[in-house]
Amino acid sequence: MYQLGILAQHRNELLLAEVAGWVHDYRKCSDEHLRTQSANLTKQQALPRNQLAQQFSILGTVIFSILGFSRTFANLLDDRTWLNDVLGQFLSRCHNTAHFDKQEPVDGKQNYPGIKISTPFGFEKDLPSSSLTAQLWGLPWNSVSNCTANRSGLIQAISTLFSQAIADTRRPINEVDLWSWGLLVGALYKAALAGALLKGVTPAAQDLRWRLLAVQVNGLDYLINVMRVPDLLARRQLLTDALNRVREMLEVTYPFGCEVYHDENGSIYVVPDVQDLLNAINPHNQSLETIIRETFASGIEGEIAPSIDLETNAWWGQDPNWPASPHDELPDIGGFLSRSVVSMPDIQRIQQFWSSNQNDICTVCGLRPQGPGPKAKERNLCDVCEQRRADRARDWRTQWLSTTIWLDEVADDKGRFALIVGSFDLTHWLSGACVRSLLVREPNQQHGYHADTIAKNPSFARLRRIWETTRTFWQEVGPTDDMQRLQQSVIGQHAGPAQSRLEITGHVHPVAPGSHLEPYHAYELVLSDGVSLSVLWDGHQFITCDNLLYLSRRMRSDIQTVLKPGSKMSIEVPGGYGATRTRWGTITIASTSVSGDTFVRAIPLLAEPRVFLA
Repeated sequence: MYQLGILAQHRNELLLAEVAGWVHDYRKCSDEHLRTQSANLTKQQALPRNQLAQQFSILGTVIFSILGFSRTFANLLDDRTWLNDVLGQFLSRCHNTAHFDKQEPVDGKQNYPGIKISTPFGFEKDLPSSSLTAQLWGLPWNSVSNCTANRSGLIQAISTLFSQAIADTRRPINEVDLWSWGLLVGALYKAALAGALLKGVTPAAQDLRWRLLAVQVNGLDYLINVMRVPDLLARRQLLTDALNRVREMLEVTYPFGCEVYHDENGSIYVVPDVQDLLNAINPHNQSLETIIRETFASGIEGEIAPSIDLETNAWWGQDPNWPASPHDELPDIGGFLSRSVVSMPDIQRIQQFWSSNQNDICTVCGLRPQGPGPKAKERNLCDVCEQRRADRARDWRTQWLSTTIWLDEVADDKGRFALIVGSFDLTHWLSGACVRSLLVREPNQQHGYHADTIAKNPSFARLRRIWETTRTFWQEVGPTDDMQRLQQSVIGQHAGPAQSRLEITGHVHPVAPGSHLEPYHAYELVLSDGVSLSVLWDGHQFITCDNLLYLSRRMRSDIQTVLKPGSKMSIEVPGGYGATRTRWGTITIASTSVSGDTFVRAIPLLAEPRVFLA
């Protein structure tokens, strides 16, 4: 039985190997490299191999020791030493394996300056002309000494810079950015070493193989199978957090995998060639499959369970005997991405909620019983769904006042709002069919071992770039990852800022003695017959979450004059799905002030590779 504990014992070494893979071709992130690869310049000098160690002497003291071999990190990055031992031979093999993503074109050299990088769809943009080397030395190289603690910072810094650099300047493979290339090699290298640790056998570099591991759900169905926007937003965050926890476990806790594809339906990882990997156990005697399921389940509370599949056939990528034997073996990522995943609830977890609660079924999740808390039962919700709404309202009040989560605030001055839907049909891109319509070489050209290499390979790295390109497009239209960017987004520029909110204080009088307003719950202030103002109670005051201009039009008066000190009005509790509002009590207004927060009247809901909702 394979023991996952050995991976945790060698965590820093495996993460250091991963970083080495990311930056092993760092010299390509330089102005010197672009000049040496240009078609119009001759006798150019490449970046010296020893310059990195000279500028960052600590890299000569960081010891990389695993499988009975040791090197310094600086020495490992010197490709002239790769054949000296297993550590270098593995890295060399991983570099060569990754060439299934970077096939050899006929020529395609570009002139310097003016070298361009391409998207996977063929649209080109300029590379930075004369600052790559300076930015390369600006990376946090000293952080490599403790890559376990500094991994997220290293990823952020390296990916930001290397995604602007290029792994090969020749057209048409100038779509392979340096981060994509390094990420692929790092994934292969880390998995190869982890596989040797798990098996207790160090194979020859030429014998290395890998597999893909898929953790997938029917994410889109899960996200949109709700009646209200706050519930969709809560599910989006829950699903994101669940997949992120699994990624952290596979990449860091037991560091043998690396995520190479991710969308709303889950993640795909490169892992070692270990046939019964899912049965490997941790120190608590739990199998890897069980660990993945339990890691995913936290917070989701049984609503959806992932499908976990290990690729049946191992692959070597580029033929180890290339170019004499150009028989590449590609992973079947298209098969994973093309299949329909049916995501069922975790029945055992759901049963636990019914064992002590036999109320009607929750109107949001449709799985758990309503309650048992009184506030949840009033709204026909289970406690879990009720808490999610409260948590989101609290986060909005404390962190996101420059945005909105309320449909009433999104509505225009006549009370109308629109749902914007966009979609990229990536079906045949992700299956690989459209990728194979892109050529590395023109047909009918004979170039020895290149004769059969015409179409681009649908590698997982290329599909990842397709996913990133389309998702980046939607994130620029209406970001869901960073709501602070909403004002600068396409939707933000078109929707424009809304009127400031109002903050209302006063003396509240409940109908039921001893009743209290619930912090971060939404209520309605009844302004007149048929006209109510949506507000949120933050524990001290009400803050409006409605379109005030629309209400002013309906009231035929400035809303602030309606909410003048001394005014008395009813407070009502919104009903759940299919229920009517109930009267909580009254408020006698003491003061009404402008909050000062402006926001964009838009709510981005989904910005995933294939679908956009706002």
